[in-house]
This record gives sequence, C-alpha cells and structure tokens, in this order.
Amino acid sequence: MKTLTKLMAVLAIVGFVNVAMAADDAAPKADKPNKAAKADKAAKADKAAKAGKPTGKPTGKAIKGEVISVDGSTLKIKTGGKKAEQKEVTVTTDASTKVVIEGKQATLADLKPGQKINILHANQEGTGPAVRVAVPAPKAEKAADKAEKAADKGK
Repeated sequence: MKTLTKLMAVLAIVGFVNVAMAADDAAPKADKPNKAAKADKAAKADKAAKAGKPTGKPTGKAIKGEVISVDGSTLKIKTGGKKAEQKEVTVTTDASTKVVIEGKQATLADLKPGQKINILHANQEGTGPAVRVAVPAPKAEKAADKAEKAADKGK
C-alpha cells in the first residue's frame, strides 16, 4: 500500500511538471526585432539626422534655472541651487527655438522674471541656440497651497 501511494505521488508530480512545461511553451514570447528591422530603423534614423529632424530622445544638454531677464532673442537665467553655487547664464535663441509655458506654445517675450525654466540645447556642450525653452506646469500641491494662502489673505 505504501509503494502504491509513493508511485501515485511520483506520477502526480511528473504530470504537474509536464503541464507546467507545456504552458511555458505555449506562452507567447516577446518579439525581438530581427537584423533587417534593426538595419531599417538605423537607416531611417540616419536619413532623419541628415534632414535635421530629431531622432528619438533629445541628446543635448539640459539646463534648469530661473528667468532673470529676456532681451530680444537672449535669455538670462540663474542656475544652481544654493546662493553660493548660483551663476548667471546667457542663453541665445533663434527662430527655431520652441517656447512652451505650462504645456502651451508661447514666445520668449511671454517669459517673466522668476519663472522656473528648463532649457534644452542641441548638443552636449550647451553651445549655440537653445532648441527648447519650457516652463513646467506647477505641481498640484503647490498650486493648492498658493490658493489656500490667497484665500487666507482675503479673510
């Protein structure tokens, strides 16, 4: 009787293992791009780069700071966190520079002193005109705090 119980246990284990292996074989595997697809993607990226179009994620230098002043196509910002580490940086722009304020298209003249901004240059050196100047939308918590403070002042 003990031998029969052991035999049944072994058969049950073997059966479960076979079912698990069959399920693994039936599971769809992630499609890996073949060499032809990779070559095609590389060719498209080369063509876009030659045409001056952006290819994927920007690879240029990003600068975060606060607007000091705007003069025509020149933007002066303050970078760095602590007072001792802060420095003034002059950023040039051109007609192709995109300006976005809180998710909406804008112009350089719409920027106000004190606004926090993110600037993206086309290259890692941070030279030449900026590609993008963006003022991020305020975080919901900060906006709620400001509204609460404004309501308190009104009382």
